[in-house]
Amino acid sequence: MWVPPTAEQDPALPQLPVTIAGHRRVLHLQTFGQSDHPVAFVVPGGPGADFRLMMPLQALSDRYYVVMWDPRGAGLSERVTRSELTIDSFLDEIDAVRDALVPGRPVTLIGHSWGANLFLRYTARHPERVSQLVLIEPGGVTKEGKKQEAGGTINWPDGQDFFWQNQLLTSTDHAAADYKAISLLPGAYRSYTCTGERVTDEPMWRFGAYQYYVLTKTPAGGMSDESWLTAFRQFTGPLLIVAGTCGANRTDFQRQYVLPNLPGARLESISGAGHISLFMLYKETLLQRLRTHLLAY
Repeated sequence: MWVPPTAEQDPALPQLPVTIAGHRRVLHLQTFGQSDHPVAFVVPGGPGADFRLMMPLQALSDRYYVVMWDPRGAGLSERVTRSELTIDSFLDEIDAVRDALVPGRPVTLIGHSWGANLFLRYTARHPERVSQLVLIEPGGVTKEGKKQEAGGTINWPDGQDFFWQNQLLTSTDHAAADYKAISLLPGAYRSYTCTGERVTDEPMWRFGAYQYYVLTKTPAGGMSDESWLTAFRQFTGPLLIVAGTCGANRTDFQRQYVLPNLPGARLESISGAGHISLFMLYKETLLQRLRTHLLAY
C-alpha cells in the first residue's frame, strides 16, 4: 500500500502554512497566473477530495490569479484532529488563505459540490469580500434539499465507527483509511453518472477519509443549518450555478432545490455531463461557460 505524503511531510509540495484556532497547519496549495490579476479561489468537493480534478480551471489564469487548495484534512493537506473539522473552522481557513496571499482584496469563489456549499456559507458571512460566486453542482442548501440529495455517499464496512472515534489517529491510520476510501469511490460515484457505471478514472492524489466521515456522519458537518440563508441575501454580486444533466446533482436538482433559495442566481446546464465528467470530457464547455460569466473576461 502506497499513499502519497501530505504537505507537512513533503516540503517539495506547493504549500502554505496557516494558523487557525491556535493550530498551525500546512495546506497543499498552488497558485497560477499573475498575482496582480483579479483573484479566484478554487476549492474541491467531497468533503475529503483534492483539487486535482479541478486542475483544468488553471486555464482561467490568463485573466485571474487562480488559487487552488485542499482543505485541511483533505487531499494532500495536513490531517487534523476532530475538533478542527467544523464548518466555522473552514470559513476561517478561507480567510487565512486570503490574508496570507491577497490581504484586503475581493475574491471570486469557484467551488465544486461540497466546496460550493462551503463558499455559499463564506459569502453569507462576508458578502463584502466576495466579488462573484460560481457554484458547480452544489448540494442542497436546505434541509429538504439535503434530504433529496443522493450522490457520492461512501458506505463504510460495518463496525468502522469505533475506529473513527479515536482522537489519536496516527499518520499510518490516516493513510490506511484514505487508501480504503479511494477503493470505495468508484462505486460511490455511480449516482453521479447518466448510466450508473463505476467512475474509475477520476484524477485524485489522495482522499481525506477522516474529514469525510466527520463532516458527513456527525453533527460537525452542520450543513443542515439554514440560518445562513438570510445573511446570504446581503450578497449582490453575480452568482452562477453550473450543472450537468446526469447524476444526483444534475440541472433538475439545482432547479428544484438550490436555485429558488439563491435570489439572482443564473443556472447554466451542460448536456450529457455528470458531477465528475464536467471537469474531464466536458472541460472545454465548462471553461467556455465560466468565461462568459466571469467579470474579467
